[in-house]
Amino acid sequence: MAEIEPYLATLPVLALHFGTALLVLLLGMGIYVLVTPYKEITLMRQRRPAAAILLAGAAIGMALPVAASLQYALRPFDIIFYGVLAVLVQIVAYFIIALLFRLKTRHLGDGDIAPAIGVAAAQIVVGLLNAGALSTP
Repeated sequence: MAEIEPYLATLPVLALHFGTALLVLLLGMGIYVLVTPYKEITLMRQRRPAAAILLAGAAIGMALPVAASLQYALRPFDIIFYGVLAVLVQIVAYFIIALLFRLKTRHLGDGDIAPAIGVAAAQIVVGLLNAGALSTP
């Protein structure tokens, strides 16, 4: 039992950091869904795969830097700060990427998944770069 006591002692910090990161991610995705011109949740309920692909790309793209912030965070404020920054970067990147890919609402409703895959992939790439930037001192 003595071997695992140091690990058990860190569980409250782990839970606090995980909960903070999850909250930042959920709030970020909520903001994303509100500010984008598409109704991804409604379209997903209508079984529109392009909307699901787009939302999945956004979620992964946001989760990557939020997860990276966990690695470098010393306290919950660090997770919140870098998490909010990551969410903002992803939302701005989304609008730029959607503009470049000329993503339109009709693409999501018509089942045209090619633009959604391109935008989702670009969102994941931005998330990876954002996460990598967090690792630099």
